[in-house]
Amino acid sequence: MNFLVFLFVFGCGEGRQKQAAKPPEKEYADLTAKQVFNPDSIYNDETGSFYFPSSHQKDSLICLLFFDPQGKGSKPISLYQQLAFKYGVLLAGSNISRNGLSFPETREISQNLMLEIRNRFVPGVKHISFYLSGFSGGAKVAFDAAENGSEKVEGIIYAGAPAAGGSVQKSVFGFAGRMDMNLADVVQFDATLPETIPHYLQIWDGKHEWPSPGEFDSALKWIFWKETRDFQHADKEIKSMVQNAKRLRDPILKERILLKASFLSKDMSRTDLAKDPLSKLRAESAWETARQLAMTENQTELKLKEEYSQAFFKNDIDWWKSEILLLQTHQKALPKNMQERILGFFSLAAYSLSNRALQQNEDAMAEKILEIYRLSDPSNSEQAYLRAILAARRQQADLAMTAITEALSLGFKDKTRLEKQPEFQLLKGSPTYRKMLDAMH
Repeated sequence: MNFLVFLFVFGCGEGRQKQAAKPPEKEYADLTAKQVFNPDSIYNDETGSFYFPSSHQKDSLICLLFFDPQGKGSKPISLYQQLAFKYGVLLAGSNISRNGLSFPETREISQNLMLEIRNRFVPGVKHISFYLSGFSGGAKVAFDAAENGSEKVEGIIYAGAPAAGGSVQKSVFGFAGRMDMNLADVVQFDATLPETIPHYLQIWDGKHEWPSPGEFDSALKWIFWKETRDFQHADKEIKSMVQNAKRLRDPILKERILLKASFLSKDMSRTDLAKDPLSKLRAESAWETARQLAMTENQTELKLKEEYSQAFFKNDIDWWKSEILLLQTHQKALPKNMQERILGFFSLAAYSLSNRALQQNEDAMAEKILEIYRLSDPSNSEQAYLRAILAARRQQADLAMTAITEALSLGFKDKTRLEKQPEFQLLKGSPTYRKMLDAMH
């Protein structure tokens, strides 16, 4: 398997790494929205997090389902709660879909979440329009569930990673941060989507993370206009986009605004006011020069990532120390943002490879990859946690405790994971370890 394909399937994707626990069984018959849910407040349980705005339309409902790579459905709910009230959209986030599950498992989770919404929270609503959204590995879940699930899905909002494969038939609104290690891959994915499928990629000033509420507003506005058929406001804003684009000198920025206007027009079957300005822009030499530069940088980054992928196996730690230092101090003959994204790629790749090595009991390989992980992303709590696992496996209790303490200082908060980690049974007799667990909430 090509390494970058492996990385997207197993690193931020949904390859099979472990067997998923069955979603808890629930009884729906005697539950009503009033009994279990207060409008305008967030409701959490073991399977999901929900926000049901009182501002929703009474006879129909727009519902946006989130898939987080770490199974933290409450995270996007909290981020976008105010936007949901603004547009009257019910938000639901899965707390059990996470990286490491297979697509059949995440499809089942998605279908169960939709069933829960239909039967538990909104009885009596005549129509529900479902949209799916995901970040990183969760984006791959959203794409797969939308295209292969039994429930009809109207569109997809994705961020930080492309689809894992297969055709995309739904309208898609994408996000990629300028500092996201997956930027080049997402840009390439967007470029491969056919013109027959309405799609738009919004590049924003972020990292590998859920988009900020200010950015995400445009995606929810798209859904709201589409579902409520609010063409008056949609047409007005599309016209404004086209007019504003004419004033810009940067051909790439101008193109992005026109592409957004064109996407909205096509997806809502409106007159495409951006069509002629786009054609005119793309006939200009300045646009062609800028496009070629952007394409060259994109291909350079993808090629470098493939070369570094092989270096994980071929090159020793001394080489990695030198290479990482050059990138961290921006001494490579590359754009500064690209060097930062490559460091992010090292972190993601090292996370995936070290997990795989630990699962396959390849401890020597795990030790090497974890050192690369530590060097490239020292503030990441996961690299410290995984080093603790390796130390405990080797019966090095003191080193394991030191690494766990480091993980906690870097923000690790998953007490349940600590308690259930098989390797840490070695530490259960330690008063320091028990005190540490007791201090965690």
